[in-house]
Amino acid sequence: MGDNFFNNFFGQTGVNSPFHKPPFTGNFNPGGNMNGEARSENGQHNRNTNVNNDRLYNILGVDKGADNKAIRKAYLKCSTTGDYRHPDKGGDEEKFKELSQAYEILKDKEKRKDYDTYGEDIFDSDFEQKKAFNTQFSGGPFGFHRTTSQGSTNIDKPIQKGQPSLFPLKLSLDELCKNTTKRIKITRKVVFEKPSENNNNTYIRIQDERLEKVWNTCDQCGGRGIIQRIQQLRPGMVQQIQMPCQNCQGTGHELNDIYEIRETSEIVEVFIEKGTTHGTKLKYRNKGNVSLGRIPGDLYIVIEEIKHPIYTRKENDLLMKRDITLDESLFGRRFYIKHLDGRIFDVNLDGVITPANNIRCIEGGGMPIKGDTTNGKLFIYFTIKFPTKQQLNVHPTMKQKLQDILSSIPQYKNDVHQNDFIPNKNELEESQPFNLDTIDISEFGRKQQQHRNAHDSDDEDEMRHEQPTQCRPM
Repeated sequence: MGDNFFNNFFGQTGVNSPFHKPPFTGNFNPGGNMNGEARSENGQHNRNTNVNNDRLYNILGVDKGADNKAIRKAYLKCSTTGDYRHPDKGGDEEKFKELSQAYEILKDKEKRKDYDTYGEDIFDSDFEQKKAFNTQFSGGPFGFHRTTSQGSTNIDKPIQKGQPSLFPLKLSLDELCKNTTKRIKITRKVVFEKPSENNNNTYIRIQDERLEKVWNTCDQCGGRGIIQRIQQLRPGMVQQIQMPCQNCQGTGHELNDIYEIRETSEIVEVFIEKGTTHGTKLKYRNKGNVSLGRIPGDLYIVIEEIKHPIYTRKENDLLMKRDITLDESLFGRRFYIKHLDGRIFDVNLDGVITPANNIRCIEGGGMPIKGDTTNGKLFIYFTIKFPTKQQLNVHPTMKQKLQDILSSIPQYKNDVHQNDFIPNKNELEESQPFNLDTIDISEFGRKQQQHRNAHDSDDEDEMRHEQPTQCRPM
């Protein structure tokens, strides 16, 4: 029943079948397999020159005989320099994914063996199915010896970067108006070697570039970062759940017992270029915290601008308010401004300032533009201060003279009062006198609480107790 059995269960047999074997020629290779690949004395496959298995080795720049230590060293080097470096180092994200893929495969014993044997075919979607056929029916006196391969349970995942840390740095406008250097004290988590006889019983800090030696593969998840649990839903039905490993916090790595994560204080020197704006983040690579299974994250110094008592900043421009008297608004004046950068401005106010036209500017009087040699604008908002009633009453004769002078200006009053309402004699007799009260503009439109009269109360009570109308279908 031979051919019928294979046709029913595995498809076609014969010359075109993947299970077809040439007749025995009398040559027997005790170290071979069904592919005709010879084995070396240590049991490893000799590289098949017909298999395309060079690409991953070329990415890492290592020979096919390189051990795991050499492969790891090559990965660390390539991830910081060259075409396949990490995106944080200015590299291309897709190329870095290729580097990570090459490292993950060549570092793992079973995956590397598959790549050496099958080459680029391991990336095919049906590779595991093909491999299962190949491994289950190989060798044996009849060509059918059953074998199994579970693969390695440990995966040496690349160590990822930790979360970034933020440090707010408050600076005044005076400091942001010129180049400034600040020395700040930060506290962050780093790795120390625990006290022992080998280090004179003192804590020895491990430098960031040597952190790769402090991590071990997590024993509980085998380096995968996830664990699988079987949950019984009801008799005869179970559910397999994947969840992050609590031991390694999903990183696949745990700290070697001779090391410990502790807090330490450092001094960081920060240079702030003139013209830097509020919210700017200055990045300091690998100056953040070390977390379980991860290299230090980056430190970001966040610039926070302190409110200035005189100047208000928007981008590269400055705004200041300045009070002037009524006569200065009409006839001008000369005054001086000391800028944040130390310059003295001799300002000549010429021309009429009115409440509807009270903003002027000085070109180049604003904040320095970052990366440039020019400055923004300085805007000056003028507020006219009129003399108070008490101030005018000090000199009643001067008050009358001022009134006479302003009234004698040709067309001055006519232009202002040209739209005034002038009542006739009858309307004037019916007019009612009112006084003006001082009030804030915020009161405009505010709902007033008023007393309700008896009719309003009755209406509201009636509406409150009214029953809903009953509707009937027609």
